[in-house]
Order: sequence, then structure tokens, then C-alpha cells
Amino acid sequence: MPPRLTRKARNRKAIAPISLPADDDALIREDVVLAVWPVGPTTLQNQIRAGTFPRPIRIGKRMRAWRVGSIRKKLAEAAGDDAA
Repeated sequence: MPPRLTRKARNRKAIAPISLPADDDALIREDVVLAVWPVGPTTLQNQIRAGTFPRPIRIGKRMRAWRVGSIRKKLAEAAGDDAA
């Protein structure tokens, strides 16, 4: 018999591998950002407030998105910090 999953594990959405759009001006939503930046939503909010992560663009009353170029830049910075 397989091990039982916790309620949190059962409700977690499966995320397919993500590739960012080629256009740096394209907009991506928070679920895609969280798929490529390995933190949770609360940590992402804290990083935005602290100024260590790019601020999103409001595209609706309750909708926000990030430019792909700013996310690529942040990923490159993080990769450079890890290599040093």
C-alpha cells in the first residue's frame, strides 16, 4: 500500500517544466514566477517589499505580472551570486 499523502500534498498543483517566453517584454503571472524562482508566495511578497525582487506590474484590479526581462535579470544575478 502506498504511503498516505497529507492534505497539503494532495492539494498541491503539479507544475510542468517552465520555459520563459523569448520576448523580454512579455508578461508572466505569479504562478510562472513561482515556478522559476524557488520560493513560496509569502517569501516572494517579502522580497518584493524588501526591494530584492522586481516589483510586478498591475494589469488588473487583482492581477499582476512581471516582465520576462526583469525575471531573467534576477535569475542571472542569483546564478552569479551562487558561482561566487
